[in-house]
Amino acid sequence: MLFAAGIDGYQDDADLEDNRFAVRAKYVAPMDQGQFLNLEADSAFGDTNSLTLGADYYFDQAFSVGAAYNIQDDGEDDVDFFSIRSKYFINSNFAVGGEVGFGDDVQAFTINATYRF
Repeated sequence: MLFAAGIDGYQDDADLEDNRFAVRAKYVAPMDQGQFLNLEADSAFGDTNSLTLGADYYFDQAFSVGAAYNIQDDGEDDVDFFSIRSKYFINSNFAVGGEVGFGDDVQAFTINATYRF
C-alpha cells in the first residue's frame, strides 16, 4: 500500500493563493493466475476541493483496463467527470496508455506514455 500527503500547487502570491493539502493512497491486490486489482484515491482540499477514485483490472503484469471518477468543487459549482482507461507495459519500465472521459460539459481523450526508473 502506498500513502502520500503534501501540498498541491503552492503559491506565495496573496491574489493567486490556492494552496491545497493533498493526500493520495494506492493499493495493488494480487489475484489468481497473475492478475491484479489496482485501487487509487487522490484528493486535494483548499479553495477548490477535488476527489478522484479509480480502479484498474490487470489481466497480467502488462495490460490493464480501468475506470475513474473525479469531482471538483470550488464552492459555487461542482464538476463531475468519469473516464475509462487502459495501460500496456511494453517492458517493466515503459508503458503506453489511453483514456476517454466525459462529464459536466467536458469530453476528453488522452494518450500518454510512462517511464518508471
